[in-house]
Amino acid sequence: LKLDLRLRFKPARHGRKLDVLVTHAPLFGLAGADDSAHIGFGAFVRLVRAFRPLLAVHGHVHPFGRAVPERRLGATRVVNVVAARVLDL
Repeated sequence: LKLDLRLRFKPARHGRKLDVLVTHAPLFGLAGADDSAHIGFGAFVRLVRAFRPLLAVHGHVHPFGRAVPERRLGATRVVNVVAARVLDL
């Protein structure tokens, strides 16, 4: 909520108020996990829908050798960066 309020009063640059959202936990429903510790947070989904960053990166969900596909929420690219990822921006 605090971040949401701060962003609403921030002037937009290049048509956006937020370019990259970095979180520990994933966005709700976009982690590819269904257990309660890894399903993510709805508040992050609301932030992405409201401010449409180019990129949202998260960790916390460990794929243990499985390839994790990138996902999208609207125009926002959502990437799990566990254990490490190199991203082109």
